[in-house]
Amino acid sequence: MKYAGLGGIALLYGLIFISSVSSAKERATGNDEKLRRSIGGAWRSIREKPQLDVERDSKTNLDDASEKPAFRGMRMDVVAKRLAELDQVLYFDGDLCVIVSDGHQMVSNIRYEGGMARRTDAFTGLALPGGFTLEDGMLVMRIPSTDFIVRYRRLDEIPDSVRLDAYELGSRQPDDAEHAVIQKEIARRMEQDQAVRSKSGFDEAAIKAMVSVDQENTKRMVELIQDVGWLSKARFGPETRHGAFLIVQHSGSIRLMRTVLPCMALEVKHNRELGQSYALLYDRLHISLGQKQRYGSQAQPNPDGSQTIGRLEDRTRVDEWRNQMGMEPLEAYAKGLERLTGMKVHIGE
Repeated sequence: MKYAGLGGIALLYGLIFISSVSSAKERATGNDEKLRRSIGGAWRSIREKPQLDVERDSKTNLDDASEKPAFRGMRMDVVAKRLAELDQVLYFDGDLCVIVSDGHQMVSNIRYEGGMARRTDAFTGLALPGGFTLEDGMLVMRIPSTDFIVRYRRLDEIPDSVRLDAYELGSRQPDDAEHAVIQKEIARRMEQDQAVRSKSGFDEAAIKAMVSVDQENTKRMVELIQDVGWLSKARFGPETRHGAFLIVQHSGSIRLMRTVLPCMALEVKHNRELGQSYALLYDRLHISLGQKQRYGSQAQPNPDGSQTIGRLEDRTRVDEWRNQMGMEPLEAYAKGLERLTGMKVHIGE
């Protein structure tokens, strides 16, 4: 093949460059697909003391303008310490990952690119910092701009903690004495739930206390649900039902939320005043599943100290849906949230 002059030489090198880029992309795609197949299954974190450069990492923020990660602006040493303390289980299934941290379940979408599996935030849809690779049979998560990593070992069996299916509802009818005991127990647990959330500011001790209370309350609520069914207003009264809702809402358990939501939907048909709690749980569940919220009840903190109500099913119908649940318009709700938290609230799409 002959090429005349500089134009021909440029064309030749252009073809070689295009061919090289195409081959590189094919190799990258092949490696990504191999990682996608290999990473499938369950993994548990290995608790290790993070190796940090204190002077550097106390100043390093998780900033990456090209990806706009959800944790943008957070100090690396704070993130690393928290990650190292977590007892975390991951379950990869294709393009989805179930994450269980301190008993809380979350579903995240996974992007495979550059030989790395990268999570996206369920609320914002933005890339989270770091990504997962396979190294010497271990799953390794790396945080950008640092040397910090978290290692995970593969589990032989898939643990129940990553299951997302609803629990089977019990139907036993407790006698009057047991009925009263359950009411008192839920009242006590609701008081604990609110007490750990009433503090101004959350230090490490407060967070650990809240996690402990939520885990104990969730465990007990699952036992009750499987035994006597949902603690509805008709069966246990409004106070017990409200306390049970708060425990479920704060449980972080997708399984428990999935179990209770249909029960609450039936209640709303006959009790419109219960619509707000149904809407809150609906949105919390769908955000946890990486899906969009319908009623705009869930707000996401931003690095600048504001909050955003986003990931909406249909912004044009939010007020219609909220009205059906006996809720105020979204704009009014956002203003009320601003007064309550002292934080600016934005309404997204």
